[in-house]
Amino acid sequence: MQGDVDNRRASTFKIFLKKSEERHYGLRLNEMVGEWPGGDTMRLTGTLQFDRSNTSTTETGIWIDDAGQRHRYDRADQMDLTMPVTFTLRRGSEKDFFAVCRR
Repeated sequence: MQGDVDNRRASTFKIFLKKSEERHYGLRLNEMVGEWPGGDTMRLTGTLQFDRSNTSTTETGIWIDDAGQRHRYDRADQMDLTMPVTFTLRRGSEKDFFAVCRR
C-alpha cells in the first residue's frame, strides 16, 4: 500500500493497493480516493476491477487461481465496475473495537 496527499492539510488523499506477490484472485480494489474533513471520520472511495494476472484469462468474469482452477462470477456481464465502493472509517474507543470483534 502506498499513497499521496493532495493538499497541505491532507484532507484529500489517494491510496494505491499493490500486490506484494503474484497471487491470483477475482475482484480487487486498485486506487482509493480518501477524504478527511477533520474530526473523527474518514471516507475512502474506489472501484472494483477484475484481476488480470499473468495466467488469468481475458474473458469477463473468469480468473484462474494459484492451483490452476478456473472460476467464474455469476452474472459478471451485469456487474457495473464503474460504481464506486465506499468505506467510512470512524474513530472509536478500545471498548468499541472489542465489541465489534465479538460479533
